[in-house]
Amino acid sequence: MPGHGRTTGRTGGHLNPQLKWISTLLDSCSVAHWVDSGSLLGLVREGDLLEHDHDVDISMWSGSSDVLMRESKRFEQAGYKVRVFKYEGVPYKIHLVALTAGQRNVDINLFRSGSSHAWCPQHLRKPGAVARARFLSNPLEWYWRTVQPGVAIDRWPWRNMRELWTWWIPRRFFDDCVVDPRFGLPVPRDWEEYLRFRYGDWRVPKRNWDLRKDDGGLQPYHPDELLNGRLSAGDRPRRP
Repeated sequence: MPGHGRTTGRTGGHLNPQLKWISTLLDSCSVAHWVDSGSLLGLVREGDLLEHDHDVDISMWSGSSDVLMRESKRFEQAGYKVRVFKYEGVPYKIHLVALTAGQRNVDINLFRSGSSHAWCPQHLRKPGAVARARFLSNPLEWYWRTVQPGVAIDRWPWRNMRELWTWWIPRRFFDDCVVDPRFGLPVPRDWEEYLRFRYGDWRVPKRNWDLRKDDGGLQPYHPDELLNGRLSAGDRPRRP
């Protein structure tokens, strides 16, 4: 069993079929991947995906994105609409919109490797947007969801409506992933330490969870600021 601790939830049982299907498809393409974020937390704490989490979270390395994009027809045949987010012209997230009632959307984060950290852009809606921006944002989002296959998040108009933060994860967590025999799914080998880095005391469910404030892996900085050391003296990555 990977890690040093034991799950506090049930093991075995009925795992979410979407998660198993996505992982099997990636395995068939020889794409290294791992269960991540809320999906990983749910597996090790509850034995399945969290009931209140509406997405399936998978991560992989950006270098395999071309392989994944070649499988877009398989995603569409399985009942998903494929949406691609790009930063500097390179995909960083593949969002699969479930078209079948009762199915969850799937987020596949595409991490790039730095000297000590794995990183991936993360877009967030700007808080307190003025009414004019929301008036513009909503029709654009509808257009993107129904017509366009992707979004260049660092270009107009999206950069004016979204904040660009960064997943900033010590690379050691993702460099060593194994298949957890309890679930038959790939996870970081040191999943317990990884979850502690992300969530603190991950065994205890938290009320009023705030992604912006409470996730230790998400930094409120543009990727270039972290990669090129352009932070001011008063700014430091949170919980390094």
